[in-house]
Amino acid sequence: MGVRAAFAATAAAGLAFYLWQRRQRRRYLGESREYTETAIASALRRVPAREAPPADATCYVCLDGAERAPLHRDCACRGSSGWAHVECLADAGKANVDNAFLCGMCRSLFQGAVQLRLARALWRAKAGEGRGARLATSMVAGALLQHGETAEALRLMERLAREPTGDAVEGFRVDLQLATAHDEHGDPRRAEALLRSLVGRATAELGAEHPMTLTASATMGAVLNRLGDDAEAAVVIRSTLGAAQHVFPANDPFILFVETTLAHVHENEGRDADAVALYERIIAAQSRKLGPSHPAVSVLTTNMAAALAKIDGRRGDAERLLRGACHQLAAACGPEHPDALYARSKLAWCETHGWDPAELRRNVDWR
Repeated sequence: MGVRAAFAATAAAGLAFYLWQRRQRRRYLGESREYTETAIASALRRVPAREAPPADATCYVCLDGAERAPLHRDCACRGSSGWAHVECLADAGKANVDNAFLCGMCRSLFQGAVQLRLARALWRAKAGEGRGARLATSMVAGALLQHGETAEALRLMERLAREPTGDAVEGFRVDLQLATAHDEHGDPRRAEALLRSLVGRATAELGAEHPMTLTASATMGAVLNRLGDDAEAAVVIRSTLGAAQHVFPANDPFILFVETTLAHVHENEGRDADAVALYERIIAAQSRKLGPSHPAVSVLTTNMAAALAKIDGRRGDAERLLRGACHQLAAACGPEHPDALYARSKLAWCETHGWDPAELRRNVDWR
């Protein structure tokens, strides 16, 4: 074979290999997107129908009513405010992906069906757009995690973690969400290892009081607490809270998140009354912002009720609060939502031990 013929054959083989790779990648991406669409649809089927909008309700983005498209509201808005078309929320989110999940009226995060539908709309719209696509994929993964689709959320985050970002904070954010996905998927030790590495790198590159460093540290403390590493969890959480108080105002959502884990630490130390007092303060702050029936408030009430049940003479209050939280979460999120299952597991724990405070203290099972 002559030189030209050999060159032509090599070029033809290279082109064929390139075309094969491109077909395989398209096939993989097609299957990958199908897995994600299936997971979102599965989560949406489990979300219960929420309140219907009043007849005169209008979308706060376009000001049209329900005749254009269904109006939804899954945030902290109350009264007549907060209704919107998911398509309008998605159009607004395309221009500002970082804040796409914040309600434009109450500034709280979207929940439930709106969260899932909005994440899906942005994910579809941002496909192949670099940072926008990564953020949209991260949003889908976060929404799937909250609704119990942990396997698909973990797959998405593992894929994102393999992609270069070119930005340290964004890379750290992906690593943090990957660790959270491992924890939710039942591998907290893997999450712990990722978080230890992340806290070290973020501290070195961003500083100990950077919000990313503090978030990673607080998450590691929560994971350690769930693993039963109580002594280290207490040190990490108290240190993180002390640093965070220099950065965030008193009732900032991050402060309340760290204080919630500190309440768990109090329980592990046998200080159930201190835990209840801290829960009461956090619930009051969150109720003012989100409303008393918001799912986040119901989860906090579940935790407080479990702590109350371990205190002599508080069964009546504990049972009333816990049964109420179970009902609220099942109605708001669906009976198979992870938060509803968590509340029912606390109720089952109390009933298994006959609501006896001494037995509950000996058989702590808040994790």
